[in-house]
Amino acid sequence: MEKIRFGLIGCGGMTRAHVPHILGIEGAEIVGLADTSSEQIARTKRCDPKLEFVPAFTDHKELLAAIRPNAVLISSPHSLHLSQAVDSFAAGANVLVEKPLGNTVSECRQMIQARDASGLKGAIAYQRHGQVIFQEIRRMMQSGVYGRLLMMNSHLSQEWLRLTKGSWRQDPALSGGGQLHDSGSHMVDILLWMTGLEAKQVSAFIDRRDSPVDINSVVNIVFNNGALGSLSIIGDAPMWQERHSFWFEGACIQIVDGGLFVTENSGKKMTMEFPHGGSSPAVNFVAALRGQDEIAAPFECGLQTMNLTEAAWMSAAKGGVPVAIAGV
Repeated sequence: MEKIRFGLIGCGGMTRAHVPHILGIEGAEIVGLADTSSEQIARTKRCDPKLEFVPAFTDHKELLAAIRPNAVLISSPHSLHLSQAVDSFAAGANVLVEKPLGNTVSECRQMIQARDASGLKGAIAYQRHGQVIFQEIRRMMQSGVYGRLLMMNSHLSQEWLRLTKGSWRQDPALSGGGQLHDSGSHMVDILLWMTGLEAKQVSAFIDRRDSPVDINSVVNIVFNNGALGSLSIIGDAPMWQERHSFWFEGACIQIVDGGLFVTENSGKKMTMEFPHGGSSPAVNFVAALRGQDEIAAPFECGLQTMNLTEAAWMSAAKGGVPVAIAGV
């Protein structure tokens, strides 16, 4: 596939972040835009002069029928991902979708079924899968050099409640959930992807902070190898902060403010630096369509993330009662 003809479904801020990556790929072009907001379409067209005369539509089905793109980027409210992806596969377009994959485990499975039935490719825009630093940490964790993973703890704080107030992200009919389902999706995914583990059982507590969606969440996890995990998401914090700690049989690995620190059981301490950079989701997606690379974040990653997230919601609704992933 030499010419990659992208249709952009949803023209908000995340789409505009992808535009320069798509247009920077040799042989890739944007051939159609779809959004219910003329203002968002106009703002996206202003991203690059090449988009000035690109046809725009208010409905993604009209774009698919009129333009027949062979690839789409879906970056719309979460509740629209399923129908837009299924329609795109049916129209012969490969799908790159922003996170989360879907709002429920059932939706994620339907998207995987639609992908498989079409014979086309699907990817999620989990950008960390393509970043060198996270790839190297993943190789280190799964190499067995420090033995079995025993416990992990991850923390994310943001001004999410304030910054998304009044937007579709706090409307459960459009978002499907709150911060755990939004930026927290990256946290859940990266834990599962870097460690290679699957969640077995989840217990969670959630504080909505007078919002209709989850804002502050504490999620406790038992993994399939017996390891324990704790994930804290704070959505009404005054600042952004992200930290991860992983305790192995032979060492502790910590990611703090972008730095990587290793403390071995012997007492030896190391500060490690990996080269930043790598491949963006769009670059990886196009390379995969051309047979030059594997999909860095396939739909299955979104399903695993949703398995854990939905179990956390179910547990919180029951007052923190543990929920088995197999029962989701």
